[in-house]
Amino acid sequence: MAKSNFHVRTTQDNEYHACLDYIFSYEQLIIEIEKYYNEVENWNKLGFVQIGLMQWSDVLLLGVEDTNREEIWRYGTGDVKSTCSKLANNIFEFMTKLKNQ
Repeated sequence: MAKSNFHVRTTQDNEYHACLDYIFSYEQLIIEIEKYYNEVENWNKLGFVQIGLMQWSDVLLLGVEDTNREEIWRYGTGDVKSTCSKLANNIFEFMTKLKNQ
């Protein structure tokens, strides 16, 4: 998969510029769902499943609980001040914000 640039104003009103490294394969997503059920990672405890990786070593997350269902978030230090921020309301909105490099 070619890397795609991503630019969005987060819910905390920060500019976020990054590159989508990749979205996980089906097999890796199954592993990530198991991690969610076992609350292995910090973001699992917040109601997210990791679905991919972004530039800056940020992880790409999908909300799976009632309060964040289908939302796309990032978790990491990235280039914004907050550790966790919303990028899009759903995967379709997220994909439309991507621009091929």
